[in-house]
Amino acid sequence: MSVAQATNLAVHRPSPRRRFPISKGHKPVIQKPIKRPLARNSELYLSRLNASLADAQEAALPRVRERSLRAAAAWKEMYEKARLFEQRSSR
Repeated sequence: MSVAQATNLAVHRPSPRRRFPISKGHKPVIQKPIKRPLARNSELYLSRLNASLADAQEAALPRVRERSLRAAAAWKEMYEKARLFEQRSSR
């Protein structure tokens, strides 16, 4: 391939920002944020809680231990909310 052919190919490539032509009446699709939690499985929260507690016990540094205990407290709260949700939905 010659230099002229290579430059000719570069000129005719579509722009990386706009691969497809946009019509005049086109509106971009914007995905709405999900307001509810994605996972309500209490087993997931319980396993993360146990992993955080194990990390806290194994931590040699006090700040790492504190961070793991804060994470465990957050996972415990999420676990309790998920259990409550499961109990209410099973009625």
